[in-house]
Amino acid sequence: MAQSCKDRVYTILMMHPVCRDSDRKLFWRYYHDHYGIGTLSIDFTTFMNGKYDSYETISRARRAVQAEHPELSASPIIAEARASIEATKGDFINHTTQTL
Repeated sequence: MAQSCKDRVYTILMMHPVCRDSDRKLFWRYYHDHYGIGTLSIDFTTFMNGKYDSYETISRARRAVQAEHPELSASPIIAEARASIEATKGDFINHTTQTL
């Protein structure tokens, strides 16, 4: 049976703790392990055809895995930085400038 994206991310987070703190490192490891990136050449058209999990899909899977498995959470410094960024996201959505 084929593994889901979430299952693959779980395995990577278990085996490569450095990927818990960095979506870029997670993305690279995911593509390296499951698609052979780094060992084979993929052109733009092949990459864009939808057969590969997107960066956003992998990032969402990481968040889901870390929510279900707190032992796989990011380091405290990274978790604090992510929480700070998340807290400020809404500050600019409805920001309006008052004119006199």
